[in-house]
Amino acid sequence: MTRLKGFLAAAAIFFAVGCFLFGASRAEAYGGGLQKDKYPQVLVKENFVVLSEQKLNEELKKIGETRKSKLTLTRAPQTMRCPAGKLRLNATLPRALRYSGLNPVYVSVYVNEELFRKVTCYYRLSVYDKVVVANHDLALEKEIVADDLRVDEREIEGRAEEYLTDVKDAFGKVPSRVIKEGTPLTKNMLQNPLVVEAGAPIKIVSDRKGIRIETDGVALMRGRVGSVIRVRNANSRKVMRGRIIDASTVEIL
Repeated sequence: MTRLKGFLAAAAIFFAVGCFLFGASRAEAYGGGLQKDKYPQVLVKENFVVLSEQKLNEELKKIGETRKSKLTLTRAPQTMRCPAGKLRLNATLPRALRYSGLNPVYVSVYVNEELFRKVTCYYRLSVYDKVVVANHDLALEKEIVADDLRVDEREIEGRAEEYLTDVKDAFGKVPSRVIKEGTPLTKNMLQNPLVVEAGAPIKIVSDRKGIRIETDGVALMRGRVGSVIRVRNANSRKVMRGRIIDASTVEIL
């Protein structure tokens, strides 16, 4: 009986020591008292968010973006524990800003000027402008008139030079593809109308060292003002390349 009591007492002591050691290791692994002692400083999500948004706004100003914009946080780091020492945070952008897309911001955490850790915040950048949009579906090659367009505020996907902001810039142009109602118009959606058809008689002109020569010819391709087509001299039958000046004139290159 005495031997049994001694065995039970030893087992109890062994179990207590095991629980203490296991509990201490768990506390250290999962943020217990030992970790708090080793990493006494705390950075919360807001520390990273404020710095990231400041960096994005600085970049918008740097590229000359003055239009209405909105930054939407989509992912942010959680609370971070840091060792004792002087903290410094630095934000950087790994690439150019992406309109209507995700933009990562890298935040480096330094302790006593030594890099401790890097985290990333992700933002969606939305930029709005008053742009020209289609009043209704615009058919391919149909000349655009005033009733086809209006100006609305829309979220845009590129820099200012890509979008039309004045309806007059589209007059006399034709769509290069079908444009759906409500679509903001960009410059590459429009082109000059066809003014020369294959087989049409045209005037071939050549300007060499101040001497202008004109002759009759035939267009071998259809084209628009400014485009380059093949033409044939009506007299010599020679085939040449020229740029369309207007509906009846092609200048030899």
